Amino acid sequence: MSFRRAYIIQCVSTGEFLTPNDFWTKNLDRAGRVYDPQEARDTAEASISDGDFRIVSLWEGESDALPY
Repeated sequence: MSFRRAYIIQCVSTGEFLTPNDFWTKNLDRAGRVYDPQEARDTAEASISDGDFRIVSLWEGESDALPY
């Protein structure tokens, strides 16, 4: 199995994660994944106006990856 790095956007003040359809969830399994670090930063800046975000990275097996 091969692995790839995924980036997840989290709102710091609420602890919620950004979903693929621009909603928020507390469930990490429903969080959207971005596979490019610059795209993750651009998405976070566009979605959270005051910089109240953190970008979390993790490794996931490509067979486990969600189809986003």
